[in-house]
Amino acid sequence: MANVDLEVDRYLNENVTPAIKFEPVTNPRAALDWWRINRSVFPNVCRVMTKWLSVQATSAASERVFSVVKINAAARVNIDAVHLSNIVFQRMNAKFMSPLVDPVFGT
Repeated sequence: MANVDLEVDRYLNENVTPAIKFEPVTNPRAALDWWRINRSVFPNVCRVMTKWLSVQATSAASERVFSVVKINAAARVNIDAVHLSNIVFQRMNAKFMSPLVDPVFGT
């Protein structure tokens, strides 16, 4: 564990010039290229950063969820994750539920 702590400290104290720090603005691959070059220097930090730098860049997946549950853009702002999860569950399992009343929209 001490080696990981030392590695993190070395990474945090890495002297990176301002031009390189702001390069991702003009070159979106700059951060990935830097990690490819420096992965042997910071192997543990690199594993974590590779995960975080690979975050999905589009909202297609979330748009698909809202499309499935038929929630309009105005309602999306006020819905929390738990409520959305419940709505998705109910919509996806509607064929197994009683057809009396929609518990989300009351229809």
